[in-house]
Amino acid sequence: MSLGRFADIILPVKLDRKYTYLIPKDMSDKVFVGQRVLINFGKQKLYTGIIHSIHNDEPDVELKEILEVTDEKSLVVDKQISLWKWMSDYYCCSEGEILKAAVPSNLIPSSESEFYYNIESDYSGKLSDSENRIISFMQNAKVANLDSLASSIGIKNPVPQLQHLQQKGIILINQKIDKKYKPSLKTFLRYQGDLLESKQEEFETLSKRAKKQFEVLEYLISEQSFSGNSVLEIEVKELLVKFNTSLAALKSLEKKVFIELFQKEVTRFEFEDVEENKSPVLSIAQDNAYNSINVGFDLNKPVLLHGVTSSGKTEIYIRVIEEVIKKGKQALYMLPEIALTAQMIYRLRRHFGNRIGVYHSKYSLNNR
Repeated sequence: MSLGRFADIILPVKLDRKYTYLIPKDMSDKVFVGQRVLINFGKQKLYTGIIHSIHNDEPDVELKEILEVTDEKSLVVDKQISLWKWMSDYYCCSEGEILKAAVPSNLIPSSESEFYYNIESDYSGKLSDSENRIISFMQNAKVANLDSLASSIGIKNPVPQLQHLQQKGIILINQKIDKKYKPSLKTFLRYQGDLLESKQEEFETLSKRAKKQFEVLEYLISEQSFSGNSVLEIEVKELLVKFNTSLAALKSLEKKVFIELFQKEVTRFEFEDVEENKSPVLSIAQDNAYNSINVGFDLNKPVLLHGVTSSGKTEIYIRVIEEVIKKGKQALYMLPEIALTAQMIYRLRRHFGNRIGVYHSKYSLNNR
């Protein structure tokens, strides 16, 4: 069901406003607040923005259409969008700047201009020396971006010349958007037990001519039988280590149609089997501090806990976090140094298990 015909979109630019775009009819039931969309901004530039709101209030201007909906579900929720609004007011900046800071750049790519020489151009008028240098370079390069062009011809900002050449039909400009986010993929093996019945002779041949392949296949038969499933899937890396063999051996089995190799997207979160401990037992001093913190929180006031090293502050934090989680809320635990992360995560995981998410600047853009 359509929520409206128009969408106000936050763009990752330093402009203190949102921009309204027309929702195409074939997207009307696929567009929701918080989703990423690809739009054309200005004459040619492509941006990825976040839908702020959907409505039926048609502006008195000609609108462009949304080009593509990137997500099936919303990337951000209403509370986050409200927080961005508060932050933009408080810090005197645009919501677009908050968007750029809040969302990893891999998830909000924008387009880059690519320049081509138009081989069909018949322009014979007079051009400047710098424009002739651009043409000479482009005739050989065929395609170039702004940085490579500027460094090659020795002009710091060739945009005015490029615009003039585009107007004359000598240079063509295309907008290319590079969707930089790459999912984490791992290679898996799929084995179907019923395939072996029709390949018994080949299986026996393996035992004499390809012992590693035979050992792997025997293991798969055993694991599939033990699991009780008709299809068995195992990560390839696990098998390579277990049998000290190469990927070539598995590809040979695939070629003989014993197995199938395929790639599967996996999570980047690292989960460990951690047994969650009971709440820490607080001393009298810790319990007094804990109760004082709760009084401050009940009054909606910030609380400063002061204590020397090894005085037991972390145990108090853990107890406070437990109470917050019981109320269906979340807790943000901030550390002053990345170097302290491993030690603190170990302590927190002993109490909260895999409910903890870690985020810091040492993570790659894809991990973020």
